[in-house]
Amino acid sequence: MKHFCVLALALAAPLPAVAEALFVSCDNGRRCARAPCPSRDVVLLPSGKRYALTAPRLEDVSPADLRRLEQGHGLYEGTIVLGGIVEDGPPVRIVARRVVRAATAREAALCRRQATR
Repeated sequence: MKHFCVLALALAAPLPAVAEALFVSCDNGRRCARAPCPSRDVVLLPSGKRYALTAPRLEDVSPADLRRLEQGHGLYEGTIVLGGIVEDGPPVRIVARRVVRAATAREAALCRRQATR
């Protein structure tokens, strides 16, 4: 009975909130003859950790934010900061949930730094 009470308490406790990750999406220079083509990298902010050959998933982004992303080159130049979740894999899964703001010059410059391969 004691184990049942502990289990019931554990299941009733609220789940810890997943912290929102901030990141930019960058063109990595790779070009392909057919899809899928891993032509983007994701760089976490402020650490600069790069997820090479990984594009953020955009299914959870609002229609208004999606229109903003489609208007420019922010997903390729690292000029738009996205908020979302990073699920370390394998494979790594990065899901954008919203557009946070324009990237600073320093944050956008992280895109131009090439990952060591």
